[in-house]
Amino acid sequence: MPTTSTASDVWERLSEGLRVSLARDAMREAAESIARQAEAIAGAIDEGDLPDHGGPNALRLFAESIRSMGAHLYGPEGRA
Repeated sequence: MPTTSTASDVWERLSEGLRVSLARDAMREAAESIARQAEAIAGAIDEGDLPDHGGPNALRLFAESIRSMGAHLYGPEGRA
């Protein structure tokens, strides 16, 4: 009977360095996704699709802070 590996089994077989690198890349991607969503909401407000309560510039600042924090915390891209 063939054995099957779960994602957890595969993860545990990876070296610690590779797991850390993959986790950092995943966090970087998540931060970029949040930043893109903030920019999309700001654009929708600018275009009149959402009501403007003073948010577009704050959302753009939030997006930039997420990106700069991500670069600082997780290092350069593509190290996994």
